[in-house]
Formats: sequence, structure tokens, C-alpha cells
Amino acid sequence: MIEMFYPVIIFVFGAIAGSFLNVCIHRMPRELSIVWPGSFCPKCKIPIPWYENIPLLSYLILRGKCFRCRRPISFRYFFVELLNAVSWLLIWRSCGLSAAFAIAAVFVSMMIVVTLTDLETGFIPHGVTWTGMIFGVCVSVVNARLVPQGLWYHKLLASVLGLVTGAATIFAVAELGKLLFGKRKVRLAPGTVITIKDNRLLIDQPGAPLASRAGGVSGFFQRLADTLTRGQYLDPSCSSIAWDDIFNRSSDRIVFRAATLRFAGGNFKDVEVEISEKSFRVAGKEHALADAGVIEGRAEAMVLSREAMGFGDLCLMAMIGTFLGPWLTVLVFMFAPFIALPYALFCRFAKKQETIPYGPFLAVMAVIFYFAGPEILDLFSTLYGV
Repeated sequence: MIEMFYPVIIFVFGAIAGSFLNVCIHRMPRELSIVWPGSFCPKCKIPIPWYENIPLLSYLILRGKCFRCRRPISFRYFFVELLNAVSWLLIWRSCGLSAAFAIAAVFVSMMIVVTLTDLETGFIPHGVTWTGMIFGVCVSVVNARLVPQGLWYHKLLASVLGLVTGAATIFAVAELGKLLFGKRKVRLAPGTVITIKDNRLLIDQPGAPLASRAGGVSGFFQRLADTLTRGQYLDPSCSSIAWDDIFNRSSDRIVFRAATLRFAGGNFKDVEVEISEKSFRVAGKEHALADAGVIEGRAEAMVLSREAMGFGDLCLMAMIGTFLGPWLTVLVFMFAPFIALPYALFCRFAKKQETIPYGPFLAVMAVIFYFAGPEILDLFSTLYGV
């Protein structure tokens, strides 16, 4: 008799889990606990009682606003709850109540957190990827999608090989990018403030430099020079860069000449600054980043390491590998650019953004191959005879 209520039960629990995913998406990039305190309004910070925090229904009843401050709450909260509930319902219809359902539900929910967090902040939480790696390896022995006809140790081996393959693929791409492109010197808009805070590089450019309006021959050549060098300026969309995306090797450095520089150790003018992962050098003296507090300087150019992939992407691919095994993990990496390219072109020409988060496209393709990988391989085998 209870079987007839299974769809409703699965949907409700999926929505409840989606509410927890929203907590992860909001708090993890801010390094806040996902356990304590309880739910609170992201605008006024007032705690939300349970009867105002019912998944899906509360958002609709309150019309997407906080009951107390009446300020709007992002539609993302409703969307994630609905997306996770529908995803769990579809997984249940495919797998039934089984170990396969539990594994797939956790995997898809983690991919939702990765996608939304990376889109909003450009950050892939290590708390998700490292937990996912451990979970993926631990449940591999009952994950039939890894090796459908294999014994438990075959599945465990496939999961571990998938982890290594995913990490090695991103590492190889990052190293190749370093080899081909090396360092990148960029110009910054006049008055740009560079801040090192909470293991992030923050670049506040007041605006793109204006083209010269001077007349005559000299004015023409100045305007021509402005046009030719405009591409050398750092795109304003690159305003916050995570430490893991800059320092992948011990030789990586951030270098700039600061017109002014201040931090806990003093104030300086017109000095060369060289920053490594855990320390920085100013006026020939080395300081530990941990002791410097917030570092703030003004500069008009800087040297950055070029990165094809960040450490967050490496951890994500390693996690994906534990669920998909080595072969499907490689295919995820190969096919992700096909769905990333249209979005990248849109951002480049419509929104004038130089970079895009790549994690969401890896996550989406991973979900596709998790559920349809064998069918996709059979299709390629039929089409190309391989």
C-alpha cells in the first residue's frame, strides 16, 4: 500500500536535501559552517524558524521574500530544491529503492552544489570534492555502473583508476598550458587596487582606460595605440581569483610594481612586489603571508601565471573518476568543451568576460555519462565500428 506514496516521499526528501544543498552553496565559499548556526536570511541575518523554511512551499507563500526584512531572496533557493527533488524522483524511477539509487542521488546532488557554487563564485568547494572522492571509492564495491559484470575488487580498482585518471588529465592540461603560454603580463586600469585577502587575489579596476580624444596626427596615433593595446588590459571580469587557481607549482609568482603598498608590516611607495603561495618579498625583505594580514597596493601592470585549469577542476575530475571509472572520465573531459564553447562565446562577446567557470560543464557532462555512458559508447561503436 505504501508503494503508491513512494513518488511523493522521494520528491519531498529530495526537496529537503535540496534545502541543505542551498546551505552548502551559500556557506562553503564563505568558509562558514554548514551545521551551525541554523538557517538565516542571507540579507538581514535573522534566524529563520522551521515553519518559514519549508522547502518549495515557503518560497511560494512568502513570494520569494524574507518574512522580516521583506528583501528578495534569490530564486536559486527555490530552483535548487525543485531541481534536486525532480532529479531524485527520476533516479528512483530508473533505479528503484536500491543502493544504485542512493549512490546516484548523492552523486547528482554533489554535482548540483559544484555547478551552482562555481557559477556564482568561481569556486569549487574542496569539502564537496574530497568528500565525494572518499564516498565514491567506498561505495564503488556496490556501484554496478563501474564494472557491470565485475567482482567487487574489479569495481574498486576501476574507481581508484578513475580517480587517478581524472586528476592526471587535468594536471597534464595545466602543465601543458604552463609550457605553451607561461606567464602573462597584463596592464591594469589607472588607479587599480590589488588586494590579497583570505587566500584570494582581488583586483578592483575602476574602469577601462578611455581612448584619447586629442586631435591632429599625434591624437590619431594615440587612439590607434589605445585600440591596439586594449587587449593587453586585464578583463574586469577577472576581479577575484582563488589562490589554488594561481599557485599550482612552487615556481608560480605574482609580480607587480606598487605605487603604494600597505600591510601589517608597514607602508611602502614605488616598490617591486613578488608574491608566492605562502610568502611575499618587498624591498628585498621576505614576509610570511600568514603574518601580513590584508595586503593592499596600487599598480598599473602585473605578471600572473597562466592557468588552463585550476586545482578545483583537478579535484572535481578526480571525484568524477571515482564514480565513472577511467574510460568514461576521459570522455567527460573530451566532451565537456562542446557544451562549454557556446557559453564561453556568449560571455566573451555579450558580457565581455574573459574567463568562465569550467566546473559546471564537467559536472553536467559527468551526470550525462553516469546515466547514459554505456549507451553513448554503444552508439559510437555502431557509428564508427570501434
